[in-house]
Amino acid sequence: MIDKCGNKHYNVRYKVCDKCGSEPYIRPKHETWKCCAEKNAYNTETSLCCNGNVSVLHHTHRSANEARCCSNRAFFPDRQVCCQG
Repeated sequence: MIDKCGNKHYNVRYKVCDKCGSEPYIRPKHETWKCCAEKNAYNTETSLCCNGNVSVLHHTHRSANEARCCSNRAFFPDRQVCCQG
């Protein structure tokens, strides 16, 4: 079944329509997403919200739960150091 999320169509069998503030977004049904700064949606398993910026952890094969923020970017404290933000 096809439904509408804002001005985009999506298949309700696989996706969900959510909102960040007043902005609708589509996410996969079995993923947990949150809002960053009330406007940017992000997947909590692959990204981190750092000072209102979504920092995507590309190709790390690690959970975002292990990451920390350094100013507006994510880093892994066991392998990296945050210097002066």
